[in-house]
Amino acid sequence: MNKLEALISAFVILFVSFMAVSTTILAKSDGISGYSTVGCTCHSSNFSPSVGVTISGRTIVVPDTTYAYTVTVSGGPLAANGLDVSITNGTLAVTDSTNTQLLETEIVQTVAGMSQISWSFDWTSPSTYGSVTMHVAGFSGDGDGRKDQDDLWNTASLTIVVSVPGDCDGDRDVDYDDFIVLAGAYGSSSGDPAFVQATDFDADGDVDYDDFIALAGNYGKSV
Repeated sequence: MNKLEALISAFVILFVSFMAVSTTILAKSDGISGYSTVGCTCHSSNFSPSVGVTISGRTIVVPDTTYAYTVTVSGGPLAANGLDVSITNGTLAVTDSTNTQLLETEIVQTVAGMSQISWSFDWTSPSTYGSVTMHVAGFSGDGDGRKDQDDLWNTASLTIVVSVPGDCDGDRDVDYDDFIVLAGAYGSSSGDPAFVQATDFDADGDVDYDDFIALAGNYGKSV
């Protein structure tokens, strides 16, 4: 083999290796599941306290009802970002197919979604009472396609109580304390200063007679 043939062979080997690595990196950018509790260790081994991961949504819910949640990542480079969301019970669902997708049973970003710092999705609560935990890994990267110290991540979790309609304080019973909370929020809508999300038992954005009936019908009940 002459020098030219050797150089061509070396170039081909390098090119194939580069394409394999590039494909792996691009695949990761399209989202990856299974990292919501351990963090984005495929990029770096340690979490970064400079990255914040916030989960916004209800912490007291009723069974078999769909609720909206939002994950926001802050801090770090924020040039190419991502998330992995899992839940211990209930069902996650995509509401923004441009920026998120369902991978296995978890919510992750799409390639387009890497330009975002917030992602929204739905969760349908289980039919059983109890506590559910939502786990999230959030990623803030510099977008250079390399796995290095500039790729930062952190994790967060949210405990959600699935309780009987009428339970406003999450103690799994419906009593006078709950009535007082509902009375203070009665007549309010989402966005009003008096609105208390936990008193909107049917998740229709207001606290009205339907919510009062739900509380009254379950008054004295515990689960």
